[in-house]
Amino acid sequence: MIISLGGGMSELSQDLLLMSQLKFEETQQLLKKLLRMVQPILFGVIAIVILVTYLMILLPVYGMMKGMN
Repeated sequence: MIISLGGGMSELSQDLLLMSQLKFEETQQLLKKLLRMVQPILFGVIAIVILVTYLMILLPVYGMMKGMN
């Protein structure tokens, strides 16, 4: 679209530079939005892994303690 508008090389280069800056900012905003969504999901996954590990370690210990009574 920019090329079809015509103009000199300096105008074309300025237009392309402006377009690239706009697309770069748009991409950064999209990545920030995705990171804001991914972060809570990862925290949840890590919490579940910690909980499962905790239960795997302590449930056998509690089972042995019940057997001692």
